[in-house]
Amino acid sequence: MEHTFLLGIFVTIIGLVFLGTIILNLLAIVYILSTQDKTTIAMLVVNLAIADIIHAMGIIFFSSNLFTRSWIFGEFGCKFSLAIDVLCTV
Repeated sequence: MEHTFLLGIFVTIIGLVFLGTIILNLLAIVYILSTQDKTTIAMLVVNLAIADIIHAMGIIFFSSNLFTRSWIFGEFGCKFSLAIDVLCTV
């Protein structure tokens, strides 16, 4: 019982982090692209925000793996989630 409760709290926190990551990075992208001053640094920040959004997609794989205690996405999903994790953090 206690393990299920803690797992529910953990998955809820992960979900909130996922939503916050998506919303805040989209707001940053829209703000930077809507301004007239599109410097190199601004475009690098947009690139970082896009990479952060893609990396956040891996949270879905991670949290579902914790919740079901098994990998439900098959071999392709395993390779895809690992590729997202590696490519967006390097």
